[in-house]
Amino acid sequence: MLEEFSISSLNETIDEATYIRHELNHLKEHIDLKFDVQTWKQVPPWADKTWKQFKSHSTKAINNNKSDTAIGTADVVKEQVDQNKENQHILAQATGEANDKTNLLELQATLIYVISRAEALFPQSAWI
Repeated sequence: MLEEFSISSLNETIDEATYIRHELNHLKEHIDLKFDVQTWKQVPPWADKTWKQFKSHSTKAINNNKSDTAIGTADVVKEQVDQNKENQHILAQATGEANDKTNLLELQATLIYVISRAEALFPQSAWI
């Protein structure tokens, strides 16, 4: 018998198969669990694919991955790469803003120079 699961954030209820599919998609985001997602999908359709069985399968996979130091290292490297990408984005944005400010200051300096030259060539006393 399929259980129903309530998703409070969406105020709806879904069936067990949909919930398992949702959790599989969530696990796919983690590279180190892809093999375990594949093994779950290889379970024959006639087998009892319940939420309880899925939790047991994914818990074993997560516990196995926790003991694998290579995967832990890969996760740390991935986090560092993600942080570096974010830092590069912030740096690019700051560089763009600094370039805009520099261009504005150069324009202001040019205007001040032009105005001072105009005043020197055409003193205000000559305007009267």
